[in-house]
Amino acid sequence: MSITTQVLDAYLRAQKKLIEFEDVDKNNCRVSLPLHYSAHARVELAITQLSKDQFLLTDQGLTVTELRNAGHATGSRVLDHLKEIIRIWNVDLDGVSLVRTCSRKDLGTALHELGEAAKTLGDAYLMPRDKEPDPQVEESIKDGVRKAFQREQYFYRERQTVPGKIEQTGHEVDFYIPPNGANGLALEVLIKPNKLRAEAWGFRAQDMKAANQGLRVGFVYDRVSSDLNRTILGSIADIALPSSQMMFFSEQLEKYQISRGHS
Repeated sequence: MSITTQVLDAYLRAQKKLIEFEDVDKNNCRVSLPLHYSAHARVELAITQLSKDQFLLTDQGLTVTELRNAGHATGSRVLDHLKEIIRIWNVDLDGVSLVRTCSRKDLGTALHELGEAAKTLGDAYLMPRDKEPDPQVEESIKDGVRKAFQREQYFYRERQTVPGKIEQTGHEVDFYIPPNGANGLALEVLIKPNKLRAEAWGFRAQDMKAANQGLRVGFVYDRVSSDLNRTILGSIADIALPSSQMMFFSEQLEKYQISRGHS
């Protein structure tokens, strides 16, 4: 038996012990997955057999309830945001419940992906936040950005709110260059960004660009956390530059044809 087979067999045996099922009736059951919204709350799903080959899976509103109990707003705008996050797993919101329908052959995959969707929302809203960034480091990097803009004669604004397609009240960014015959730029300074924060900014970047044709989004950051690499940041933003490489900032502005912001 290969090492791969041994590891896989051991993992699957452990998973079977960790997953808890409860039959409700002949067409309904509940499952508690070894995934957690936080340290104490497991992801629990309900499964209904609709027909011989059709199943409905739902969290019965538990995920949104966890968010609400933690003090997060759960109005229509937030729910629209949640829909965007979970769409990658073919999961939708029905009221406040995460739902997915599937065929018999896709039941296992659908169960896993609905659990992942619920867990991701928990990670995005319920995990403890990192310590506040060092204000001196943040201000030093911002000052470097200001000097670069001024040296290259870019007209910029600070702490501007850029509207999004979903978040119509907008997303505040550290620096903004309005489009003026070329591309605009929304730029954020990130201090030790982690994967969770990068995912949040990934949504904001998509939302801003969906509402603003010709907008480019950029990050300047000091260093990344252990759970994040530069490739991920680069896939989220048009410009993703460590502060140690600010000498290449003007090249990036030219590459993405950023407007000077004035005539």
